[in-house]
Amino acid sequence: MNEEKLKYLLEQFYCGTSTPEMEDELLRFFSSDSSIGDEYKADKAMFIAMNSTAKVPDNLQQRITDSTIGKHKIHLNRLILRLSGIAATVAAIIALIFIPHHEPTTELTYREITDPAEARAILCMIDRELQSAMLPARECLLNLEETSIEIETTINEIISL
Repeated sequence: MNEEKLKYLLEQFYCGTSTPEMEDELLRFFSSDSSIGDEYKADKAMFIAMNSTAKVPDNLQQRITDSTIGKHKIHLNRLILRLSGIAATVAAIIALIFIPHHEPTTELTYREITDPAEARAILCMIDRELQSAMLPARECLLNLEETSIEIETTINEIISL
């Protein structure tokens, strides 16, 4: 394989745009006894390692879980469930308080608008009204984000104990 094609195939691979055929071609090249330059030795080692058939122990996931979370898993799940419930309750209360409930104050009438300037002015007025109605909702979302960050920080602190 010439170097230009090798560079192209590697670029496609590292960009995530390579096809399975391109990856097979790279694997065949790196698996062959062809001599390669020093700049491609790491790529060769990676392709060989990615396609080797290493035996993963059957109980690996359980061993990882036991060593990282262990006996605290049940308590942590209960805590996460409680904090999630609290966050959902806070979000519902904030939504009920800050989301405006508007009752129509005037009777709606419909008429045909033919003047583009008048239509533009009406659309601008509607846009301003929608923007002002969205302000409480945006504040509510900011409060939810802050609460979510606080909950995540608390969970991370508990996990690290």
